Amino acid sequence: MTIISELMSAATAQWICANARERLSGRAKYCSMNAWVYLINADKIAGIAPTVSFFCATHAVEEAVAAFVWSAKAHGYKDVANCVNVKDHRHKSVVVEFARMVADDAGRAKMSFTLHQEKDDLFARIDSDEEPKIYHLNLGLISYNPDGEDTAPDRALDAFLSNFPDDRRMVEAINDRAEFRNRAIYAGKHGTRSMSAEALELQLKQHTVISIGLIWAAMDMSRHKDQRAAFVIQALGAVKRISDEAAKKA
Repeated sequence: MTIISELMSAATAQWICANARERLSGRAKYCSMNAWVYLINADKIAGIAPTVSFFCATHAVEEAVAAFVWSAKAHGYKDVANCVNVKDHRHKSVVVEFARMVADDAGRAKMSFTLHQEKDDLFARIDSDEEPKIYHLNLGLISYNPDGEDTAPDRALDAFLSNFPDDRRMVEAINDRAEFRNRAIYAGKHGTRSMSAEALELQLKQHTVISIGLIWAAMDMSRHKDQRAAFVIQALGAVKRISDEAAKKA
């Protein structure tokens, strides 16, 4: 079993896929379905065409970004979601890097989630020095501001920028990721590209986790379409500022 099939066959991932298919509509639905298909494709050819498998995984995560953005536009966040151009690889790279940061921060905060089969829903467990706390998993649980209702993106932006030594390195990292999949499949002046089994597995794992997470977020917005989660506004506001900065210094 490859890392992709292992992650996709998990009960939580299967639940997310089924609910996204049922609840989402229009482009959000079809982008999420296409992301899932490309993860399957990446899994099928990982052993015989590593670089093409990686390309499929990068396409999957970009489609998951599109699903997230289209769902945001359809479920009450159009005013802030319009800042993301789903045809711009740099914009999508910013969303991917931001999603990666959120996943890492959730891990450091000791947040985990699981599917409750009887209640047919996902629940989050947050461990602390006292007793663990259990919540229905939803985007409202996440916030970079002490006041969970505060939508200002400043702290989310600062958290993102803290991952880089300076703005220049941040822009370089975003542009590098935007072009990385092309460099992985096109021959260069020094020869053809190659990818070790270890490097491929790491990339496939990261892209699968982020894709599933973004599909979940897209689906969760549809479940709470009458409630604007502060985190979504924080995140999209930070993404806009990061994208604008990257464009100025590209």
